[in-house]
Amino acid sequence: MNRRVPVLQLHKLNNHSLPQIPTIQPMKSSRIQSNSVFSSPRLSKVMKNQSSEQSPAFLSMMMEALSESDDIKDVGRQIVKNLDNQQEQKIIKQIQDDTTQLNQWLNLLNNMNSKIEILEARISQVNKLSIKCLNSWYLQ
Repeated sequence: MNRRVPVLQLHKLNNHSLPQIPTIQPMKSSRIQSNSVFSSPRLSKVMKNQSSEQSPAFLSMMMEALSESDDIKDVGRQIVKNLDNQQEQKIIKQIQDDTTQLNQWLNLLNNMNSKIEILEARISQVNKLSIKCLNSWYLQ
């Protein structure tokens, strides 16, 4: 079951084999294009050149631009930061929801506790009255 999948290395391809590479439609998100990850001059040039995005040469330019180690580290850091922020927001939301639910349960328990105390006081009164009634009946 272990099959080796060949890895396409664009920087080793010559110009004659480039047309065989399928073109990739770029993401049109302005968030990605304005992201600080693409702050290097080479990546900025690649991202701003809209007409070249449709050609296979765009892929080789993009691979070459991403091969700069600092940019790859920045991309990785940005991805981790985004995931951490999303995860943190989910955890904070869950904690807030749990806290709200626990406060509701605490209020319910406090209400039940006060009602139990009232019932205990009434039971005590009924017991005292019962003893008085039994004593008066027995003494007659």
